Amino acid sequence: MLNDIRQEYSAKIGATSDEAAKQKLQTEASQQMVQAVEASPDMSVKEYTSILTAAQNDPALAKKIQEKMGNPAPSQQ
Repeated sequence: MLNDIRQEYSAKIGATSDEAAKQKLQTEASQQMVQAVEASPDMSVKEYTSILTAAQNDPALAKKIQEKMGNPAPSQQ
């Protein structure tokens, strides 16, 4: 669900060169993601944010999360 939102808004953001429109799209994406997490009975927004922060700081953890989600981890270049 979150990956779908991320992909949808990444495409929209990439398709515009207007900085104000990009900012608006980023805000919309964040709101959509928060709503998706809040709708999940298994995780709070605070828990999601904690996991996301940890994964951003630990590539090995990020890889494990991607594997559990069934998504291959992006290659590090």
